[in-house]
Order: sequence, then structure tokens, then C-alpha cells
Amino acid sequence: MTIQLYCQQCTRMASRSPTRSHAPPRRRRAAVATARSRDADPTTRARDADLTAAARIRDAALRRFAAAGVRGTSIRDVAREAGVSAGLVQHHYHSKQGLRRAVDEHVVQRATAAFAVPTAGARPDESALRVGRRISAFVRENPDAFAYIGRSLVDSDAPGT
Repeated sequence: MTIQLYCQQCTRMASRSPTRSHAPPRRRRAAVATARSRDADPTTRARDADLTAAARIRDAALRRFAAAGVRGTSIRDVAREAGVSAGLVQHHYHSKQGLRRAVDEHVVQRATAAFAVPTAGARPDESALRVGRRISAFVRENPDAFAYIGRSLVDSDAPGT
């Protein structure tokens, strides 16, 4: 027998057997969330509070991929970092490759937003200074994305593989 459930964030159906639940008991889930929020710095807690489960998972994957590389990170590692079950990660992204694609798209969106406005109309030295400031601001505001890009280059990972 299978129970059909709806995911609150993406409104897709999810199937689960009533005899075997992958979710921990409510008390444990609350204790894990409380411990995680105590350990996280205030900036991370504030940022994560506004995110959907899918975005929290994607950001956790970005941090884990940056720290350990894509090959060195499992779906369980990402789930633990995000404070969710591995089943929820697979529900939203289907596979590690799907999660990698979502992280790649997110990093490209952040970089595009940071560098989309051209610096035309200035002298070359002023233009170079503006570009340098944009790069510095991007690295400062997106340290995980920058570390992820660097790690991908070191590991010789092609995007989306």
C-alpha cells in the first residue's frame, strides 16, 4: 500500500509507504533543526529562513560541492547539510546530476547578475578598476559560488557532469 502526498513547495505528488517512513520523528526533527540553527552564524540563519526547501538544498549542495568536490559529496551529505532527508533531495532534484545542474544554473545566474551591466564609456583604466571592483564584490558576496568555481577548475569537472 502506498500513500500519495503532495510536496508543499512544488505541488508534485510523492509516494511513501505507510510502514516505512524515511522522515525522523517530529521531536528529533525539531532537535536537529534547533541544533543546526544554533551552530549556524546569524547571517546563514537569516538567509536560510527565507528559502524554500529546494533552495536550501541547492545552497547546501553548493557549499558541500565547494568543500569536498562533486565526486566527494553524496546526496546524504547534502541532505545533512540542508537539514532535510535524502528523499526530499531526490524528490526535488531526482539525482546528484540534477542537483549539480541546479547548482550550476544558480552560480551562472549570480555571476550574470553581478557582471551583466557593461562598463562602456569610461577610460580603459577606469573600466578595469570597475571590473576589478565587481569581481571583488562578487567574491565577497558569493564566497561559496567562488569556491565552487575554483574547486570545479581544480577537479577538472565539466559543468553538469
